[in-house]
This record gives sequence, C-alpha cells and structure tokens, in this order.
Amino acid sequence: MKLKSGIGTGVALVLAYGLFLACYAPARLLTAVPLPAGMVVAEAAGTLWQGSLQRFSWRTLMLDDVHWNITFSDFMPALEIAFKNPEGIAGHGIIRGWQQPQFYQWQLSVPAGYLFSHMRFIVPIGAEGNVQLNLQEATVDRSGCQSLDANVTWPGARVKTPLGGLVLATPQATLRCQQGALEASLRQNSSHLQLSGKGSVTPKGEYRFTGQLSSGNDLPATMKKLLATTGKADEQGARTLNFQGRLL
Repeated sequence: MKLKSGIGTGVALVLAYGLFLACYAPARLLTAVPLPAGMVVAEAAGTLWQGSLQRFSWRTLMLDDVHWNITFSDFMPALEIAFKNPEGIAGHGIIRGWQQPQFYQWQLSVPAGYLFSHMRFIVPIGAEGNVQLNLQEATVDRSGCQSLDANVTWPGARVKTPLGGLVLATPQATLRCQQGALEASLRQNSSHLQLSGKGSVTPKGEYRFTGQLSSGNDLPATMKKLLATTGKADEQGARTLNFQGRLL
C-alpha cells in the first residue's frame, strides 16, 4: 500500500510540475519550434499561458500586437485572443470547448476599403467606413456551420464609383446556420438605395440570393439609369434580384 501511495504521490508531483512549466514557460519558445511553411512569429513576450506577439504573419494574413490568455469559460478550456493589423483590422474573442471548438463573443472591425481592395471589380470602386462583426457564438466542423448567432453592420457606409458616390447609411446583415449552410438576411435603407433579401452559401460553395432593390430620391441620375437595366420594376419601383451559382 505504501508503495502504491508513493507512486501516486510521485505521479501527482510530476503532473503538478508539468502544469507549472506549462504556465510559466516563456512565450519566446513559440519562435523556436517548427512552424507551417510561410508562418512567421516575432518578438514573443510573456508566457505560453498568457502572452503576446508583436508580429504574426501567414500567407496573406498579417497581424500586429497579438495577445492571448488561456482560461476557462462555462467550465470549458478557453483561449482569449485580441489582435490588430497595420490596415486597421482589429478583433477580440474567445475560442473554447473540449472536442468541438466554439467561437464565443467575437467582435471584429475591418475597414471597408480593405475589403473592397481584395475584391475584383470591372471598374475601380472604393469604400468608406468600417464593417463590424458581432458574433455571440458559432460552431463549425468538417460538415459545415452547425450553429451561428451573429450580425454584421456597416456604419457610415459609402461607396465611391466612376458614376459618383453612393450613400448606404448602415447596411445590416443577420447571420445564421441551416443544415451546414451559412444564411444571411440583408437590410439597407438610405436616401440613395433600398435593399432587402436573403442569401446562403453551402460548404460546397454553392450560393443563392433573392431580394428586392429600389432606388431612392437622392440616387445620382447616372446610377438610376444603370439600375433601370437590372430588370422590370414593380408598382412600388422595386426590382427583384435572383442570383445563384458556385464560388470559385
């Protein structure tokens, strides 16, 4: 019995010492371990349990001032993360769970100009304002989106085109999941443009959108002429939109 008790005590001490090392091991160890091709981490500070990176980059993603903290949330292990990058992107949130990771209470702000610069347009198009994501919770696995409670807003939205400026007020989108697919309900109402509709994207990249679009009284005349080519308007001046296809 004494031998078994001694072995149990020894194992407990080893585990406790291992936990101590994990808590206080310096974060700079991250710069010494092999990383995936193209991934760069620099100027690590703090510990593996609670630390920061001055720079993190992988492929086209570059982040500055990354902070993390390992903790517990609703009795689940959790990783709190906060970051920003030189282009003005900033975000913070929690990844938690035992077997299936869950994104919890995330907030992300991305300059609209940055998003538009990564899209392909036939003519130069710019944008003003910040697109903001407020995510309460999301669970995603190999089969697709399993649960999602989030919304996206674009306060002070403006679009610059060769035909003039387009004032969009504050477009809003509610994000949910249905049978593995991402679903969005859109709403936009300004003196230039009114838009409402619903869209979805499946894990295979198949997308669909249906909605209605109508021009406001202050929409520039050149844009009204362009809008008139999108289809026949109903009695209220709204035009039906119906798109479907597959993302590249």
